[in-house]
Amino acid sequence: METLYSGEKSELTPGFEYQAPVLAALKDARQAGITAGYTDIATGLGKTHMIACDIKDFLEEEPDARVLYLCHIGPILDQASKTFTKVLGTKSHGQMYGGEIQDQQVTFATFQTMGNKLDEGRVYEAFDPKEFDYIVVDEGHHGPAPTYQSVINYFEPKFLRGMTGTAERRDAQDISEIFGDPISTIKLEEAIAKGYLTPPDYHVLTDHIQQLETVNGKTTKAELEKMNGMVFVPKRDTEIVKTVDKHLEDIEDPRTVVFCSSVAQAEYFSGLF
Repeated sequence: METLYSGEKSELTPGFEYQAPVLAALKDARQAGITAGYTDIATGLGKTHMIACDIKDFLEEEPDARVLYLCHIGPILDQASKTFTKVLGTKSHGQMYGGEIQDQQVTFATFQTMGNKLDEGRVYEAFDPKEFDYIVVDEGHHGPAPTYQSVINYFEPKFLRGMTGTAERRDAQDISEIFGDPISTIKLEEAIAKGYLTPPDYHVLTDHIQQLETVNGKTTKAELEKMNGMVFVPKRDTEIVKTVDKHLEDIEDPRTVVFCSSVAQAEYFSGLF
């Protein structure tokens, strides 16, 4: 991804102007002395790129500051690191996955790795509570989890930012209790309505497969045999192919992905297409 924003002197790439108010809100919040907040930005709008741009601004204001980027899985950190490289360059990057810490200005780490540095629930041996000036919690909706809380509560950054595209949790816990009030929000429906994202086009195709009968909570052999004969429903599957083909008619050089439940089903659909 090209650099879309790198400070007041740069222009946004056409089509990404919506990022400017988000970045301005983050900068205003920090300058107003706000120490924590979160952004609820729909997936696909460039959340990682925006946070990299904001951290670039932050490091220009405080050149000696240190940043910690936290998430629950390594692949997200890998992607974030690549984005940061494009925005900040390579000089600021360090990673910590298995415990070895590279002394760099920006550290990427999983909550599991950081949590493993807790000594029986006491304190971290590797870090001072004020080690990092800016901490980012990617997928911030996971914040209320106990494993996240132990890490978040230990550190005392100048600015703590949660980043998510799904702030509403099924258990009704409020992430603002951790990160404070939302600093900027762009919901999915707003992003679609304003043309920031491509509108989804859903088609629901139903079939007549009935719920399997069970005996003492277990599926009977007869029902399994019945199911095996109904895994592929020709009428439904041909309708799926017709529906997809219809929507591809006006698209030049279209590409399609079909998610299947098995290799056999994938090969079967490949034949139909």
